[in-house]
Amino acid sequence: MMKRILGTAVLIAALAPVAQAETVRSKSFVGDIQRRAVTMQARDGSGSAQALQAYVSVTTVAGVVPAQAQIQAAGAFAAKAGCRDARALTTILAGVTAKAAEFEVLCRGGQ
Repeated sequence: MMKRILGTAVLIAALAPVAQAETVRSKSFVGDIQRRAVTMQARDGSGSAQALQAYVSVTTVAGVVPAQAQIQAAGAFAAKAGCRDARALTTILAGVTAKAAEFEVLCRGGQ
């Protein structure tokens, strides 16, 4: 479910600082989420679109870092929780710390 940004993808310009924060739970994972509105611009300057950038720190419900075998499922959780009713365009595993798996998600549509 995790996708990579293609070379022909868009450039992202931040419009506002991180404005929304929340914690979301599922049966397997807990995500601490921060979101901010961004504008995506076409490389050729032909247009732009509103989007949402979400930073999601994911742990298991037991409070530990997801195991390597759980990373793909944690990424799918991060995309769904981070975007809410919007569509996840890309989900990137930014890193794994001693406390959580960190994901960045770019969302389009919804709010």
